[in-house]
Amino acid sequence: MWFFNSNSLTAALGLATFLGNFFVSSLSTKTKNEIMLASEDGVVQPTDKLFNEMLKGPRKHSLFVQFTVLGGSFDCKICHIVNGVLKEVSKAVQKSTHSEDVYLVTLDYSISSKIFQKYKITSAPILYLFPATEKATESPEFLEFKGVGPNLEADTVLRYIHENLGIKIPYSKPINYQKLGINLATAASVIFVAYMIFSRLSVVANSTKSWASAFLVFILTMISGQMWNSIRSPSYVSHNRDGTVEWFAGGFQEQYGAESHVVGGVYGIATFALVLLGTHAPKIKTPLLQSIISIILMAVFVACLSFITALFKRKFSPYPYKIFFQ
Repeated sequence: MWFFNSNSLTAALGLATFLGNFFVSSLSTKTKNEIMLASEDGVVQPTDKLFNEMLKGPRKHSLFVQFTVLGGSFDCKICHIVNGVLKEVSKAVQKSTHSEDVYLVTLDYSISSKIFQKYKITSAPILYLFPATEKATESPEFLEFKGVGPNLEADTVLRYIHENLGIKIPYSKPINYQKLGINLATAASVIFVAYMIFSRLSVVANSTKSWASAFLVFILTMISGQMWNSIRSPSYVSHNRDGTVEWFAGGFQEQYGAESHVVGGVYGIATFALVLLGTHAPKIKTPLLQSIISIILMAVFVACLSFITALFKRKFSPYPYKIFFQ
C-alpha cells in the first residue's frame, strides 16, 4: 500500500511549490526590452499592446497604474502633481531589489483611450494596483488607491504598496531646500524680532506703534490663508510638466503654501503704502514733492488691490470685479 511519510510529504510540497512558481509566467526578454524603451524616469508609458502584455496572467509582477491626462489642453494640475509623486516612487523602486516585482505605469488618455473605456475611467487621475496573479484572465483583479489629492506624498504610495503586496521599499524623503531656506529665514527673523523686543521690553510694552504693528502682522497672517495652510499642510508650490513653477493652485478650494505668502506680502505692501499716505505724506512741506509721493503711494495701493482682484478672478472665474489687471 502506498503512503507518505514526513520526508516524502515535504518533498512533494517542495516540488509542488517549485512547479507552481515555474509555471507562473514571467516577462519575456523582448517584453522587458520594450518596457525599458517605454520608460521615462523609471515609469513605463506603454502602448495598449504592451500594457496588455504586462497585465497578462499568470504573472509574478504587480502593476501600479496611473490613469491620467497630462496634455496641456486638459489643464489638469493635480495630474502633474500625482505624476511627479509617481516618479519619486519609481526612483525608490528602481534603487531597491524589487524593480521587477512591481512596475509603475502611466496611461494617458490621449494614447490609451480604449484602456480608459475598458476600465470605465471617467475622471483623472485614478490610481489602480494590479497585484501579481496565478490566474490566466483578461479581466485581472485590481485595487483602487483612494488617497489621490494635491497633498499626495511618495511615502503614502509606498506604504500602500507594502500593505497590499507585502513589498517594503526603502525611501528617504528628499529635502525641500526652498522650503527649508524659507523656514530658516523665518526663524532667524523671529529670533531677531524677539531679541529686539525683549531688549527693549518696557519701551515696546508702552508703544502703541508696536502693538499696532503686531496686530497688523497677525491680521495679514490670517487673511492670507496661513491658518488654512496649518490645518491642511498643502504643497508649497507645484511644478508643471515643462519644469516651471506654479505658485497659485487652480480653483478656490485649494491653495499652495507660497500662495498665502505672496497674498500676505501684497496685502502688507498695500497696508504700508496706505499708512505712509495717511501719516507721512501730509508732513511733506514741499507741495510738488508731496503730490508726487502721494500719487506713487496711491498707485502702489491700487496696483496691489488690482493684483488681488485678478487673483480672485483666476481662482473663481464667476468673480465679477476687476480694477486694472485681468
